[in-house]
Amino acid sequence: YPRVIVHTHRYVVMRLLLALAVLASTVGSTAYALDLEQAYQQALKNDPQWAATTNQYLAEKEKEQLSYGALLPTVGFSGSVTYNKVEPESIPNYDYTGRQLAIQARQGLYRADLWKAYEKAKILTSVAEADYRYKQQEQVLRVSEAYFNVLRAQETLSSAKTEEAALKRQLEQAQKRFDVGLIAKTDVFEAQAQLDAAVAARISQEVGLASSQEALAGIIGGDSGQLSTLRDDFVVTP
Repeated sequence: YPRVIVHTHRYVVMRLLLALAVLASTVGSTAYALDLEQAYQQALKNDPQWAATTNQYLAEKEKEQLSYGALLPTVGFSGSVTYNKVEPESIPNYDYTGRQLAIQARQGLYRADLWKAYEKAKILTSVAEADYRYKQQEQVLRVSEAYFNVLRAQETLSSAKTEEAALKRQLEQAQKRFDVGLIAKTDVFEAQAQLDAAVAARISQEVGLASSQEALAGIIGGDSGQLSTLRDDFVVTP
C-alpha cells in the first residue's frame, strides 16, 4: 500500500506545481522582479528546512541500499610480490620474483534475517518517500503563502500611506477653515486624531511588511527584492 500512497502524492504534487505555474503567469512581468516560480526554485536550493527534509529522505533511501548490499555476493581480492635471491655453491647466483594473486567470492544461499531486514528497509523507504512527497506539497504552499503575504503587506501599506496623505490634507484644510472661523477647534482636534491613527496604522503596516519580507527571505535564502505583482486584469474566483 505505501507505493500507492507515493503515486497519489506525486499526482497531488504535480497538480500543485501546475497551480504554481499558473499563479506565476498571473503576476506582472516587471523587469528584475522575482516571480513566484523563481521564488519556489530558490527555496528548493536555499531553504534550510527543505534541505533537512531532503537529507533525511536520502538517508532513508541509503538504508535500503545498504540492506540490499548485504544480500549481494562478497568478493575478496589479495595479491603478493616476493623477491628471492639464491646463492648456491655449485652454480652462479640468481634471483627471481614470485607473484601470487587470489580472488575469493562468497554468496550465502539464504539468510532469513538479511531478507527480512531488506524487506523492512523497502517498506520504510516507501513510507519515507510518501512523507517526502507530502512535505513537498507543504513546501509549495509554504513558499506561495510567504510570497503572497509580502504582496498583501505591500498593498496594505500602500493603502495606509494613501489614507495618511488624505487625512493630512484634510487636517490642513480643517486648520485653514478654523483660522477663518468656519469650524470649531474640536473639528481640528478630530482631524488631528484621525491623522495620528493613520500614522500609527502606517507604522504597523511597515512592521508587518518587514516581518513578511524576513519570512520569505528565510525560505528563499536571501532578500527577495522587488516582487512581481498580480496583473491588473487578474480576477480572483471563489
